[in-house]
Formats: sequence, structure tokens, C-alpha cells
Amino acid sequence: MTVDAAGLRRAVAGIFAALGLPAAASGVVADALVDADEEGIASHGVMLVPMYVERIRAGSVSLATAGRVVRDAGATAVIDAGNALGQLTAQQAVEIAAAKAR
Repeated sequence: MTVDAAGLRRAVAGIFAALGLPAAASGVVADALVDADEEGIASHGVMLVPMYVERIRAGSVSLATAGRVVRDAGATAVIDAGNALGQLTAQQAVEIAAAKAR
């Protein structure tokens, strides 16, 4: 079966937005999941959506859009993701690392 990637991104983002995740964050998560499928890494793709929905509803995955920096030591930092979605905290970590590299 072939699925339109843009439509799938919108659908997945809509699911996360309906759960209460802000639109921008929902888009980041949807992009990461659909990108994984497009790259042939289904284990990190949209097949995870039902699990995420279940865990968000159960409260074991947070709707936080970023983690908390618990240690910032010059060239390094440690983030406590607080059970937020990894796609969001990974983006946060990359942004922190890029700022430190500058």
C-alpha cells in the first residue's frame, strides 16, 4: 500500500494535537515518525503512534515539549526529559549542542 507522506504527516500531527500536544510540537513528532518510515526504519515510524497514544493517555509519557537542563557545564549539558517524547527532547539536545559549538 502506498500512502501520501504529506497526508500521513497531517494525520499523525492531528492525533498528537488532539491529545493536547501543541501544534508545532505535534508537527515535529509527526515529521520524525514519517521520516523514519520514508527512510525504511519502520521500527521508529508511525507504527509507534498507537503506543504513544496509549502511554500519553496513561500518563507515562508527558506532553511536555522540552526537558529540563539539570546540568550545564560549559561544553556539556544533561537534560532530564521527564518522560517527554524523545523526538522533542532530541531536538532540544541538538539545539543546545549547536549553541555550545558556536
